[in-house]
Amino acid sequence: MKRPEMQTHRLAFVDALRGWAILGVMAVHCAQTVPGIWPGREYLAFGAFGVQLFYLVSAFTLCWVTYYLHKDNGSWRPFFIRRFLRIAPMYYVAIVICLVIYIFSSKDGIWSPIVEKYLWWSGGSERVSAAHVFANLIFFHGFNPFWINSLVPGGWTITVEFTFYAVFPFLFVHASTMWRACVLTALSMVAAASAYLILKGIQPISPVYLWQNYLYMWFPAQLPFFCLGIILFQFYRWLSDRSFANASFLGVMLISVSLSLLVFLASGGRVWLFPRHWTIGIAFAGLAAGLACNPMRFFVNVFTEKLGQLSYSCYIWHWFVISTLTALRDLACAEITYESPFLSFVATSCSVIALSAALSWLTWNYIEIPAIRLGKAFSKRAHSV
Repeated sequence: MKRPEMQTHRLAFVDALRGWAILGVMAVHCAQTVPGIWPGREYLAFGAFGVQLFYLVSAFTLCWVTYYLHKDNGSWRPFFIRRFLRIAPMYYVAIVICLVIYIFSSKDGIWSPIVEKYLWWSGGSERVSAAHVFANLIFFHGFNPFWINSLVPGGWTITVEFTFYAVFPFLFVHASTMWRACVLTALSMVAAASAYLILKGIQPISPVYLWQNYLYMWFPAQLPFFCLGIILFQFYRWLSDRSFANASFLGVMLISVSLSLLVFLASGGRVWLFPRHWTIGIAFAGLAAGLACNPMRFFVNVFTEKLGQLSYSCYIWHWFVISTLTALRDLACAEITYESPFLSFVATSCSVIALSAALSWLTWNYIEIPAIRLGKAFSKRAHSV
């Protein structure tokens, strides 16, 4: 029996997971602007893994949409058109904003965190080359350690996502069952670990820190999280094709176990001989599977669903919002920031979330939605050719 969500174009628990992912990303970046030690700060660092949750959900969504909604009769051209127009317009807006900042801003101005981030990732270069910009325009900047994250803040996640689009047709076809998806995930982990062990001792670029960070950010290192999303899809497909009376109970069990594992990992725990970030990815997959069975109101609600719909724009905007608001905060009430860091974090986070969501609502309605519609129209034309 097919679940009723399959007749719609959105899944509530998927949007909610995106909402939680962007909340984690914004929280960790806001925490980095508040100095001092304060309760819960070490747990907030866990929010950085919201990016990996995005990857997992992205892979699940692509599988779900391809399998249930867009059957393109063997042609993948409509798929690539839709994905390009889903991601590119908003990213191009970010490129334009960053170029303006780099041209007109100074190292100690209101945009200094973004300028410093560019200088850090570009190895100290103070110029943005035409090749650098072009690589970002075609989403190839992930193949250069100096470019992967140095033009648009957080741009490494976009190039990794686009690289996944390129290989998705192959993965979707060959991971057509749960067993195959599990084998694919295991192989991706072995390949990622092998590549890291081989390449970490090689130093092709002079800044050691850039090479080490690049080996974490590049596509092979992130592929296992996408593969976990394919496993999640196969679970959802299995669940959806059956009338499963105990689905709600199964959901509670999966959520409980996954949350316990996440708390254990956030507290510094490790699973023997297994990289921490992959264990986190497995816990995320379990949590998502649990919410597919039982979308608990705490996790799946109007706020997290709506924020999840705006999450892509929020991810782009929150860098600029944080730079602006923290500069104003430190100018107006620096003493409060140092004397009450936790209060400062809460105020900063609430302000960043609210303003990022407001800006994202505008770009969602006037950039993203028109681009999505255009992508659907072009893909229909491509399909009819």
